Amino acid sequence: MIYRQRAAILNIFSVFVTAQMIHAQTSQIREYVYLGGKVVGIESPPPPLIVTSLSATKKTFSTSTDSGSLTVTTNGAAPWRVTNIPTWISVTTGSYPCAGGGTDWCGTGTATIPLSVQANTSGTARMTRFKIVDPSSIPEVLVSQAASGISSPIVLSG
Repeated sequence: MIYRQRAAILNIFSVFVTAQMIHAQTSQIREYVYLGGKVVGIESPPPPLIVTSLSATKKTFSTSTDSGSLTVTTNGAAPWRVTNIPTWISVTTGSYPCAGGGTDWCGTGTATIPLSVQANTSGTARMTRFKIVDPSSIPEVLVSQAASGISSPIVLSG
C-alpha cells in the first residue's frame, strides 16, 4: 500500500514541468509552467540589478580647494564599489565605507557622492580615474587638477 502511494505522488509531480527559455530577439528569460501538456503559467523574472553608469559633475578642478560630485546610477538596489580613490579627494557629506575597510567607496542603489578636492600646492598636475568594480564595462571617469603656478586648469584626456 505504501509503495502505491509513493508511485501516485511521483506521478503527480511528473505532471508539473517548468522550463526556462530565452527569447531570441529580446534575450529575456521566461519561465513556463506546464500541467498535463498545457501552459498554465508564464513568469518573467526581473532583470538583474546592475550599475548602469558612473558620472561626475565636474571633471577638471583648479589648484585651490574645490568641490564636485560623483554619481553612481543603478537599475534598482544594486550594490556598487568605486575604486582608485586618491588621498587628495574625499567625501564631504555622508560615508561610503566598504566591508573590510580600505579606501574604496561602496553603496547600494543610485547615489550622488559629494566630493572635496584638496588644494594642489605641488608643481605637478594630478589625475585619477574613478572605476566601478563590477560590471567592468562601465567607462571610467577621469578627474584632474591643475598644478600650482598655472593660471588655468589642465584637462587630461584618455
